[in-house]
Amino acid sequence: SAARAALAQHFSLQLVRDDPSLEPHAGTVEWRGERHRGLLGALEAEAGGLQAFASAYEDLGLHAIDGGGTRFADWAPAAEACSLVGDFNDWDTGANPCERGEDGLWRCVVPGGVPHGSRVRVAFRGHDGSEFTRIPAYARACCPAKDDQPYLDGLHWDPPSEERHAWQHAAPPKPAAARIYEAHVGMSSEAHAVASYRHFADDVLPRVKAGGFNTVQLMGVQEHALYSSFGYQVTSPFAPSHRCGTPEDLKYLIDTAHGMGLRVLLDVVHSHASSNVMDGLNMYDGTDSCYFHSDYTGRGTHALWTTRMYDYGRRETQRLLLSNLSYWLNEFRFDGFRFDGVTAMLYHHRGVHWDFIGGVSEYFGEHVDEDAVTYLMVANDLARTVNKDVTTICEDVSAMPGSTQPTRCGGLGFDLRLGMGPADEWFRLIQRPDEHIGMGDLVSMLTRRRPTEKTVAYIESHDQAMVGGMSFAQALMGEEIHHHMRTGTPETAGVHRGVALHKMTRLLTVAAGGDAFLNFMGNEFGHPGWIDFPREGNGQSFEHARRRWSLVDEDEDGRHAALGRFGAALMALDEERGILNAAHLDVLHCNEDAKVIILERGSLLFVFNFHPTLSHENYAVPFGAAGSWERVLDTDEQRFAGHGRVSGGVYAHSLGPFESHDRRPASAFMYLPARTAQVFSLLVADDVAGALAVESYSAGEYTDDEDAMWW
Repeated sequence: SAARAALAQHFSLQLVRDDPSLEPHAGTVEWRGERHRGLLGALEAEAGGLQAFASAYEDLGLHAIDGGGTRFADWAPAAEACSLVGDFNDWDTGANPCERGEDGLWRCVVPGGVPHGSRVRVAFRGHDGSEFTRIPAYARACCPAKDDQPYLDGLHWDPPSEERHAWQHAAPPKPAAARIYEAHVGMSSEAHAVASYRHFADDVLPRVKAGGFNTVQLMGVQEHALYSSFGYQVTSPFAPSHRCGTPEDLKYLIDTAHGMGLRVLLDVVHSHASSNVMDGLNMYDGTDSCYFHSDYTGRGTHALWTTRMYDYGRRETQRLLLSNLSYWLNEFRFDGFRFDGVTAMLYHHRGVHWDFIGGVSEYFGEHVDEDAVTYLMVANDLARTVNKDVTTICEDVSAMPGSTQPTRCGGLGFDLRLGMGPADEWFRLIQRPDEHIGMGDLVSMLTRRRPTEKTVAYIESHDQAMVGGMSFAQALMGEEIHHHMRTGTPETAGVHRGVALHKMTRLLTVAAGGDAFLNFMGNEFGHPGWIDFPREGNGQSFEHARRRWSLVDEDEDGRHAALGRFGAALMALDEERGILNAAHLDVLHCNEDAKVIILERGSLLFVFNFHPTLSHENYAVPFGAAGSWERVLDTDEQRFAGHGRVSGGVYAHSLGPFESHDRRPASAFMYLPARTAQVFSLLVADDVAGALAVESYSAGEYTDDEDAMWW
């Protein structure tokens, strides 16, 4: 036992050994490891293990009994009385009363059974004598209440065997690098309406596959009464959103994706919950502290979102949330999760008005919610226990050290964390005149991350386009995107810049930004406009809650379609050459005046000329080996709405035995058109040393000896 404890302590400090800047906080890191192991030990003693503890969804809620009848269980410790009501018993609170057991659990059996599709609620009498109803916390489906009431009812979901989804496909293996297509099912059609799970499966998944992505990340799946919350104010965590179809329809979507070789991640919201009372978990048993911190503590409500904040140290909150993860993995066969709002979980200040530029001490101390840290560690343990190939992603703007380190090494246990800083920075940079965009700024922005933390790189997720924002393409081109993207329209200066930078920035982000890549639905082809869901403030309009696929489908020679083709080619290049999975990243050359960046990622060489007007002739480009290099991608190809100014491969000549160019043994003089990027792969190596064959060289004011930054 002592040896095991010493070994566990050794592993838990691996985080500090990997990052010496954490040495002053080694004691806290070790203590976190002890808390993590302590909770796992407690769950083993109390429930027989983590998986058993996280199987509460098989007990709580409504379940059919073999031989007839329905059993029901719920947890409401402050309630004085409880009964199951619904249209199956004419909402009679006396028909099916529950008996209270230990620890606030209420149970009853409905002998005749609750028919599939019945509306159900739980009727409580509170500690103060008040009477109220709630949707069961573990409800697996919901529907709008009758008589146009502005809330939802629970729906008993227990279809006959012939109506249940029959799974056809095994999940695809975990990819070496995730190419993630972030999507919202409800806004996935072009119609002014809420789209369905089956529409997404049949019409959108083929687009995702053709675009070269290998992972779909679904937002807004957990039930939420307020559609305009984008799914982030969850009311029933176990129920799929009723607007898009039934639970069986969602299973069809996931099964269809698996059949196409696509993995599916759930955007799970365990950071907070809706403040709704009639159809949410708020005031569930008549108190404000059933699953949440009480407002009396000052931690119960998010200051900006006005949503309720979970108490991760409470055992039944842990049971609810961990069981929720098991439920989605087992019952719906999701392949993993993107944990939303982790910053709000990790800190008592919720990240509100906190910029995280004060050093590593900000990740330790009284402002950290250590219960949330422990919960996230155990949540990742659970996910990997249920599915060894699971993928978990952390949305945390603070960049908590160890986010993607294993829990046994002192980390939180995620596979990946979202690289959130560069996305916002891209939008700020492109507002500058091109000559004021620093090449060093771009390189630093994309490579400024801990080497031990795996990062999802992206330019735009849904966040950037929400109300008050815009898509990256719209930010680049403004109103011109609506008038000059179709076939036959003139290429204005604004559109030329926008189309070129849309491609170049994506290529640079994939090459240097991280270990996975994310794209929000439609932005691969430069979707115009922002995102705004139907609400009172916009007259319940769907205009900005849809995707305009016709921009591509009805104009194959237009610039939107060309951007889509480039995006697919970029994803295909990663599939073939393993860009994102490559450990080797070396920025060889970064010149501010010439606006040129040259870098290696894996075995590929990336050459960027961000200059808005100057095409460099005979630019000396370093290569890792002498020989013939194949141009495997060129942003200026005509099929990508470029001008086709270069073609063919490149021959790199070997330098002398004591010579190098940007720390590389070979060089070639190349033509670099303005606002273009090219990618090269070694085709045939040359074992014979050669000499520089091209003597003429012109690159504007740049020479090999001045104004370059060497990396």
